[in-house]
Amino acid sequence: MQTVKYQKLISYFTKSRIRLHLLFWICVMSANVLSEYYYFEKLGIGWFLVRFFVKFFFLMVLVYVNLYYLIRVFLSQKRNIFLYIVLLLLSNLIISYLQFRIDFAIADLIYKPGYEIRSSNDQVIFFTSRFISNFWYIGSTSALMFARQHFKQRMEVNKIEISKLQTEVKYLIAQINPHFLFNAINTIYVQIDRDNTNARETVTKFSEMLRYQLYECNGDTVSLEKEIQYLQNYVAIQRLRKSQRHQITFSYPDNTANVQIPPMLFTGFLENAFKYVSNDKNRDNFVSIEMLLDENKLCFIVENTKHRIIKADDDKENSGIGLNNIKRRLELQFTDRHKLDIKDTGDTFIINLLLQLA
Repeated sequence: MQTVKYQKLISYFTKSRIRLHLLFWICVMSANVLSEYYYFEKLGIGWFLVRFFVKFFFLMVLVYVNLYYLIRVFLSQKRNIFLYIVLLLLSNLIISYLQFRIDFAIADLIYKPGYEIRSSNDQVIFFTSRFISNFWYIGSTSALMFARQHFKQRMEVNKIEISKLQTEVKYLIAQINPHFLFNAINTIYVQIDRDNTNARETVTKFSEMLRYQLYECNGDTVSLEKEIQYLQNYVAIQRLRKSQRHQITFSYPDNTANVQIPPMLFTGFLENAFKYVSNDKNRDNFVSIEMLLDENKLCFIVENTKHRIIKADDDKENSGIGLNNIKRRLELQFTDRHKLDIKDTGDTFIINLLLQLA
């Protein structure tokens, strides 16, 4: 129970950047007020607050320049770590010098002549201590930022794992008694008249597709060769369903047995193409599917003619759900290793997917 409470407390502050920053600065300022309370008696409340807020104003400038410029430009993108260190040192030197000069300017205004005079050695020590203490704030805020990013990444990973478990549960439910399905399909196949070759071919193709989904897609990846065979069966069934007005082509590379990809990755694109392909009498209607393999790059292109009549809004929303799911899957499985270009020309719909294989 205590662990859950701590997790909720951490989540409360890490989810809001403003809350996290406010908590940090409140804690830091409170500690500084307690540690420098003797200045309150020497300076009085007015000058104490002026000195206090000037100090933290410049400190905040230094901290946020580091967090939102130096780290993002140089560390996050791994451009030049040496230049980052040089700029960080230079920024701290400038801020420390400004803090040092303002602190002594306040002292000159309020102290009487001969009172609180510091030697050059004392000034060097004061400047050096301020320079070093600023690095503590830089380090602690940087650590908090990286910790927050790590916590968010862990939360994302947990969400993905939960989603994966839910998907697996649904998949297991869908596999209930698969042998019954195959027996039923075989029964239907036998009952179809031998002269009805199209029906028999459709049942055979469907049986092969079902077998692939139930038995071949259990792992994280499958061979591209098997995925192509599944797509061939899918296209073959669509050829039987569509009329002679539809020209359907599917080209693919050879020697794909050693290439591994996530299963059922391209099916959604084909479903979308065949669902919305045009069926006009006065023009050519087509679905063109092309797969190209060049070393570790795989290109998948699907183009189909589309209805010129504008569909209802709810139909558009339904058509976008499948594509959105595919986009999300690509983001999870091919992070920074894919490029998806979807183009609507008015007469045709083109999907161009480029994958960087591992």
